[in-house]
Amino acid sequence: MQLLEHEAKRRARALGLAVPKGYIAMSAVAAAMAAFDLGDTVVVKAQVPTGGRSKGGGVFVTSTHEVEAIAQGLLGSLVCGYPVNSVLVEEYVPSDREIYMAIAIDPRRGSAVLMLGLQGGVDVNRHAEKVARVDISVLTGLRDWHVWQAAEACEADAETTNALIFPAKVSYELFTRHRADLVEINPLLMTKGSQALAADIRIVVPGPDEANDGNLSRTRDGFDLMELDPQGLVGLLTTGAGASMLLVDVLTEAGLRPINFCDIRTGGLRGSSARLVAALRQLERYPNLACIAVNVFAGITDLAEFTKLLLSAIDECSPSVPVIVRVEGLGAEIARKRIRESGLISARSFDELEKLIHDTVNHGSRGEMFTC
Repeated sequence: MQLLEHEAKRRARALGLAVPKGYIAMSAVAAAMAAFDLGDTVVVKAQVPTGGRSKGGGVFVTSTHEVEAIAQGLLGSLVCGYPVNSVLVEEYVPSDREIYMAIAIDPRRGSAVLMLGLQGGVDVNRHAEKVARVDISVLTGLRDWHVWQAAEACEADAETTNALIFPAKVSYELFTRHRADLVEINPLLMTKGSQALAADIRIVVPGPDEANDGNLSRTRDGFDLMELDPQGLVGLLTTGAGASMLLVDVLTEAGLRPINFCDIRTGGLRGSSARLVAALRQLERYPNLACIAVNVFAGITDLAEFTKLLLSAIDECSPSVPVIVRVEGLGAEIARKRIRESGLISARSFDELEKLIHDTVNHGSRGEMFTC
């Protein structure tokens, strides 16, 4: 369960972390009124409990005069599969640099890890190999030296390193206080004078079983799956709301009829394949399922570990249709080797993934085994 952004920021601000000035609005008129207190340029954000909102069409940087129309379009719509009931209207803060920072559970060790990258923002996954990871012992908690180690690995200068210590401590306090799976600040803006300001915060906490909301299915294992076409052909097992929605759009335009939207939330697997097994079994229930496409573009998740769990889940479920897998990000080289050795169909790019799905659906063929 992910807290809405404005709630996560309220909790971070209470601990002293700087966040942009903003207002929550539940109507377009209220959003417009709030904007005039924030300057000529503002940011309007759909409040939905997921990441990937920028690529999912839920975040706009705009002039004050355009806010009402943008809010009107967002409110009542779906962003990344979630209904938008409110928007956050914030001041626009120019910055010299966007940094990625997170405290997460390391599924291999069951302990916390600090992650830091000097290239944050919506395209952080493109720089996954540059994200430093420093384990945090439960005996010490987060200390300054953890930040120093991560900053040194990223080749951050001294001024930036010092500015990162307080946001890291606030993140760890939120992580422990709420027993979270993930606390992520992305981007952490470095403004003039190397002042750190959290432009977006995600707090993901374990949640109780949640009832179905329309076609949105939330399993006890924590993944989100929304049925799009019960007579569809392609089952999706993906992560990242923005990337998942992009794949849905591409397949729909190609006439390949995706069955579902899925965000498997790989960061919360914690070394267990249960979530993947649940998703695969759910997809197997659809009568026209022709193939299952796995698309994981990860900046946080260790793809070698994820692939190990995926193969375990496939062995347990024995899907009746071909499984096509594309992975990009941390540990991808090892992951691709495991995929190749398993006999699954492997895609080397997003375009190739779409082509392999097309060939499988239209020709009923497992296609050629590609070398990653």
